[in-house]
Amino acid sequence: MISNESSATIPSLIIGTNYSFIIIPIDTIGREGPPSSLIQYIWNVPAQVNISWDQISTDSITIWWNINEDVTLHYPPVHYIVSVHNITINTTDTNVTINGLYPNNEYTVYIKPVNAIGEGLLINITVLTGMCICHSLSFIFLQLQLLKDHLMLSQVD
Repeated sequence: MISNESSATIPSLIIGTNYSFIIIPIDTIGREGPPSSLIQYIWNVPAQVNISWDQISTDSITIWWNINEDVTLHYPPVHYIVSVHNITINTTDTNVTINGLYPNNEYTVYIKPVNAIGEGLLINITVLTGMCICHSLSFIFLQLQLLKDHLMLSQVD
C-alpha cells in the first residue's frame, strides 16, 4: 500500500489474525528512507473478563472485574456493556453499581467487553439481593402502636 498521508486504513482485516507491518518513508523525489522496525499486530476482540468481587445489598449490586487478557492476543477493551433485568449500562470503568433492584430477588448480571473490533465473550454472575426486614419492622411497630392505643383506651373506660 502506498499513501501520501501520515495514516492509512487497511480494510477487511480478519479477526484473530496476526499482521506484520513495516513502514518505509519515501521523499518527494521517490527516494526511500530507512524502514521502521517490524510492527506486530493482532486484530482481535477483547478477552472475557474475570469477576473479582461483588457486594450485594437489599436493593443494589456492585460488581468489580478485571481484564483477563494477554495483550499479545487481544486488543484491550474500550468499554463494557453491563446488563441486568431491564437495565443496561455502558462504562469504561471495571466496576459498576446497579441500584433500584427488588429485595430477595435473584438477578443475573451480564458483562461484555467491547473494543473497536467488536464484542468479546459474555460473562455472567447470578446474585440474590438481601431480604429487606424494614417492612416487617414497620408492621411490628404498627401493631405495637395499635396495642398501646387499645391499652390506653381500656384504661380510660
